[in-house]
Amino acid sequence: MKEIKIPVQTLLTFMVILIITALIIGWWLGHQGWQIAEVDVGGVKIAPPTSTSTPTLQSGQIPSSPTPTPVSTDLTEATSANFTPIPFTPTLPPPNPNNLIINGSFTDGFTGWERELYDEENSAKAKIVPFSAGEFGSAIYIENKGKGSIYFSQKVDLPTLDVDFSVTFKSTSETTWWGDTISSAGIIIAYLDKDDNVLGGTIITNLDLSNVFLADTSFVGALHTPQDTNTRHILFVNSGEMYRDYTINLKQELEENLLGIPENLVKKVEISIVATANGPGVTASLTATDFKLIPRP
Repeated sequence: MKEIKIPVQTLLTFMVILIITALIIGWWLGHQGWQIAEVDVGGVKIAPPTSTSTPTLQSGQIPSSPTPTPVSTDLTEATSANFTPIPFTPTLPPPNPNNLIINGSFTDGFTGWERELYDEENSAKAKIVPFSAGEFGSAIYIENKGKGSIYFSQKVDLPTLDVDFSVTFKSTSETTWWGDTISSAGIIIAYLDKDDNVLGGTIITNLDLSNVFLADTSFVGALHTPQDTNTRHILFVNSGEMYRDYTINLKQELEENLLGIPENLVKKVEISIVATANGPGVTASLTATDFKLIPRP
């Protein structure tokens, strides 16, 4: 048999072509999701290349999900270890600097207000209470049970009569149906001259005689609802109802409802709150705050 001699250069070229072809085939098969073993080419073992690209999913194939990292569900541990509660205190609005009334929202106890009792075997109470309807969350509460009265008042000099008075309040009262004992609560604006003489007043009251037997009739001894005069104006409000920012302009009040009071003589006002009763067994109360006397510009 005749020996065939292949030049070394030709043999090397052939082996290089085989190696390159094997690499290409291995890359293609790997890209199709196949796995192949090492290829022995002329005594040289060639491993398929490792693809770093994302495998292409075939129809119906579901991708595998990574193993989730466990998360602690112990809220107590999370709170104590990672969270420190910060208390929240709301910022209250500053008091109106133009308000002529001292401590009108009772944030400083009873400061600025004078107390007066008419003790006739009654039981009177007074305290500062939380009051969500108020601008600053506090109010005065007064109560009178039985015959007698309790008052709190404050006198204020007026730079002008064109002043807006306002208040937020809620009052209660009781009256027996036959009318021998009644109670009421309210707010009084007394108009004073320079010497503190009372010229007249505006009265806000919850007095109600509509259910009292024979009230406002001509029978002797029957109770009568008080009436307006030229120096007294009565404003009736409902027992148990909340009134927010109940407002009266003093100049307008004098010009329209209190014609018997000379405007030029009014130099002061006295603001009073009162709870009163004319006999045992009935109670009146008043919760009030945000008293304001603010001159108009």
